[in-house]
Amino acid sequence: MDTSYLEKSMKRAETGGTFKFFKTKFLGVQNDIYNFELTFTSESLNPFKTVQGGMIASALRRSNIN
Repeated sequence: MDTSYLEKSMKRAETGGTFKFFKTKFLGVQNDIYNFELTFTSESLNPFKTVQGGMIASALRRSNIN
């Protein structure tokens, strides 16, 4: 794996609002799978107190370091 590419991508991702909004933490890479931890706060919830689908889609798309 090219670690310089990973470092550059992470640096760019960490500047984004979505990355910060979800308090995204990069946990590491294993078998070409990038692992992250995200926090869905009360601002992410819909009136039914579940995570709003658009928030999940945003987290999956914006937390992608590619």
